[in-house]
Amino acid sequence: MAASRTGSGKTLAYLVPLVEKLYRSKFIPLDGLGAIVLVPVRELAMQVFEVLNSFTKSMELSVGMIIGGKDVQYEKQRIQNMNILVCTPGRLLQHIEETYGFETANLQMLVLDEADEMLQLGFRETLDAILRGLPHRQTMLFSATLNKTIHSLASLSLNSPERIFLHTATKAEEATASAGIANIYETPLKLAQYYMIVEPSAKLNTLYSFIKEHPKKKILVFLSTCKQVRFTYEAFKTFKFGCPLYELQGRQKQTKRMAIFYTFCEKQYGVLFCTNIASRGLDFPKIDWVIQVDIPEDVETYVHRVGRTARFRSEGRALTLVTPSE
Repeated sequence: MAASRTGSGKTLAYLVPLVEKLYRSKFIPLDGLGAIVLVPVRELAMQVFEVLNSFTKSMELSVGMIIGGKDVQYEKQRIQNMNILVCTPGRLLQHIEETYGFETANLQMLVLDEADEMLQLGFRETLDAILRGLPHRQTMLFSATLNKTIHSLASLSLNSPERIFLHTATKAEEATASAGIANIYETPLKLAQYYMIVEPSAKLNTLYSFIKEHPKKKILVFLSTCKQVRFTYEAFKTFKFGCPLYELQGRQKQTKRMAIFYTFCEKQYGVLFCTNIASRGLDFPKIDWVIQVDIPEDVETYVHRVGRTARFRSEGRALTLVTPSE
């Protein structure tokens, strides 16, 4: 059970030992499924899959990805020969229940990445069903924050777990002393955090002025709902900011979402309007500013949102627009 700040390298922290374990066991496609990496959203699945693929190309290990929005029949034909699967909970359970010949008897490892987010998205029953259907294996549970939700999932999937908390020493000691029940929320070390008190009616004007003043910066703008993202993107598209604008929200088709994600990653500067769909685990290179037009519903969401910048050793800034009542 591991927790560390956003952008500290959790993806490699579970992929490297996972690949090493299968490599040392001399796994080949005929051995079937050896490891599963379970993530909450499709964009994160794509990101993890790409990282995994980048250092398993020269090995005999076969790597696959199964996510919602893709052709199920296509996946069913190829899933039996995969050693490592990166997947979202709903699609994995669908294959466990429906796909003839989908065997998990040789499973060595299960990774739950951003596990608390899966529970928040309503995957509790799905995760229970998946865990019941898997054989004895090593399970790794990773998150940037620790809270009671994580511990409730840990009690389901982990047996006397080793706890690795890479937050500040005092907080980690407190969490360990209380059997890991303490909530741990910590923002990146090199993150500068600001807030502005703004009337609700002045929020979009403030955002307009900010983007106008920072045309050569890479900016993530968080709003509460898909409709807000759509409205703000369409309204701001009519202005000439001198930088590209994009939107990322759950009502878009999967292919469009992935195209926007990759396009924005490659840009040197630009603005991405998004919902919390972009707050968990996604690694956007070189984000200068994270702007929260609407305050998040809890501390945990705040930590994950602002964690899109100041990743690893880089610096970053976050601005939250707060109404007087908030």
